[in-house]
Amino acid sequence: MDEYLNVSVFAIYNDEIFDQDSHHFFQIIKNSITDEILTFCLIIGGLLVGFSKLKNEDEYIAKIRYESLVWATYVNYGLILLFTAFMYGISFLNVLFYNTFTLLFFFIIRFHYMIYKLNKTNHEE
Repeated sequence: MDEYLNVSVFAIYNDEIFDQDSHHFFQIIKNSITDEILTFCLIIGGLLVGFSKLKNEDEYIAKIRYESLVWATYVNYGLILLFTAFMYGISFLNVLFYNTFTLLFFFIIRFHYMIYKLNKTNHEE
């Protein structure tokens, strides 16, 4: 798939993996933009899902949203501390890459779970 989306892009900094002397600033390079497109879609989609208003948005929903965001931040950074202490090498770099998305992911999961619990409680009463 990378071959289909190979385009010329502007790079502020380009460092080739296997070339020790290839540190280049501000240049046009040929690169696959698959990673960039997927990253943009995941982040923008996560923001839209996580922070879109619900039909019946009130102060309690705003409180749940805030508490979910705080909870997700604690969990996310707790995991970063745990992985920093016990993971090394390329595995740790993978953790840092995926961490770009985990805060939004944890927030969305907890927020919608709390809304589900609220709706379930309201329907039972």
